[in-house]
Amino acid sequence: MIVDPYALVGIDLSDFVSRPRWMLNAACRGMDTEQFFPTRGEPTAEARAICATCSVRVECLDYAMQRIEHGVWADTTARDRRKLRNGRTLTPSRRI
Repeated sequence: MIVDPYALVGIDLSDFVSRPRWMLNAACRGMDTEQFFPTRGEPTAEARAICATCSVRVECLDYAMQRIEHGVWADTTARDRRKLRNGRTLTPSRRI
């Protein structure tokens, strides 16, 4: 029987292969992703509260700005990120 040493300490080897390294330190790591990808009109407060405590928000926002069109990333929604891409600013409570 082969034992995966990473599994013994709770690390999924796929984290190293397919995701940026900063994601290992994300506050949302291992959480239910449904709260971060609400359907239109559903609340985002719970996801944003988790993001607000995260130490990798800057990296997360950079990642989302380049690649992601949906969901809550770095305490921003898709609408927030569209505003940022268009050169508009966010309200003070949404700033990174």
